[in-house]
Amino acid sequence: MTPPDLAIGIDLGGTRVKAGVTSAAGAVLAQLVEPVSATDKAPEAIVPLLADVVARVAAAAGAPATA
Repeated sequence: MTPPDLAIGIDLGGTRVKAGVTSAAGAVLAQLVEPVSATDKAPEAIVPLLADVVARVAAAAGAPATA
């Protein structure tokens, strides 16, 4: 599958970040749950945390994480 055939969903909560990759048909290809620590809740820490989560869940699905 090529990246346009995939979608990444992110749920940023107070205690954890959940992310998943699905195919265009809706099949779940990869999932990730990452705890969020108190230091991760600082505004300057959220974007790098989300970028890391997206890169890891994309890799788990076999897709490159490109911007």
